Amino acid sequence: MNARISIFLTLWVLWHPAPNFAEPLNYPEIRVGVRFDASPFSHRRTLSPSENLDDYGGYVVEICREVLDQVVQSPPFRGSSIRAVEVSASDRFQPLNVDGDFQPLNVDGDVDLLCGPASITVDRLKKYNVSMPVYLTGVAFASLRATGELAPFPNGLVCDKSIVGYVSNTTAEFPGLETFAESTPFIRFGTALKYLLKNAPISEGGGYQEGYFQSFVGTTPDQESFQDVCNSTLEVPPVREFSDHQTGLRAFCAKEVLFYIADIDIISEYVRSHPDECDVTLERNVFFLENYGIYFRTYQDFASILGDEYAMKSLLLYAAFNRRLLERLRFGVGVFERAYKMTFDDRTRTAALDRFFRSASFGLR
Repeated sequence: MNARISIFLTLWVLWHPAPNFAEPLNYPEIRVGVRFDASPFSHRRTLSPSENLDDYGGYVVEICREVLDQVVQSPPFRGSSIRAVEVSASDRFQPLNVDGDFQPLNVDGDVDLLCGPASITVDRLKKYNVSMPVYLTGVAFASLRATGELAPFPNGLVCDKSIVGYVSNTTAEFPGLETFAESTPFIRFGTALKYLLKNAPISEGGGYQEGYFQSFVGTTPDQESFQDVCNSTLEVPPVREFSDHQTGLRAFCAKEVLFYIADIDIISEYVRSHPDECDVTLERNVFFLENYGIYFRTYQDFASILGDEYAMKSLLLYAAFNRRLLERLRFGVGVFERAYKMTFDDRTRTAALDRFFRSASFGLR
């Protein structure tokens, strides 16, 4: 049913003008979910941000800002205010969820759309509506440089360091951890990670249950892997999950974790902006490419929500946003190019990202 709703709305967006409501519906506010930890895609511009979207920046936020500025020019959102609501990396989709009566599960913290780095995955498409892809990126890993106390690394284990860190409920966790365990050339690490992953309970969201890996503090699940190095005992959990990138990358650069898995642009931006504290090596070959999209609330039963104002707001916003997004790709330099220029200035794009930008506006006139 969800696929049919998405197809219906997409066709409506492409082939119909914005609805001409004789009596404007009452949608006084559009609530935008933003991240504080995900530069260069979504981050705070000030230490104490207000609920004004201008207090946040980043590539995805700039796209949302430009498109929403157009959305609020026409019914049914004419005059709607735009409110920024901070969401955490690990549970950022929760504010989009609704109960059986189509109402938000968290009234104080609900949002109408998520404007941050959120990969388009099959599992998420079953639960949410999403825009066309807005950015092409890849998951990669960085490692600490083998200097000083880290001299045994990478050929030997450093017993007071965790092996790998990541942010929970992101693609760095699943499938990133599995890919890392399969591809790392350091079999000594890979064996233990594969054991952990094989036995880790999976959560409803498709990732590993939060807190699972912390249970291995002081032990190793694969004694044979470490008996000749750490006397069969690790002093720290081999895998560390973090709630946000700011915390995770700070721990990584403080040499608490040997490897860190994340979006290559997020790692690069943090290392670039903290040159004195991050002595790390970034692996430029990504594990896999992925598209970011802007997520919206969806409903499984289209017919039953037509009379519900809150549900209709979600569907109308999804339609209006996608229509305006397509329009902003058509005129002159597209919205993706403008957002990239504002965020990355003149930094060279990868060939893959260049092709993505060209294809995004191909054929639009």
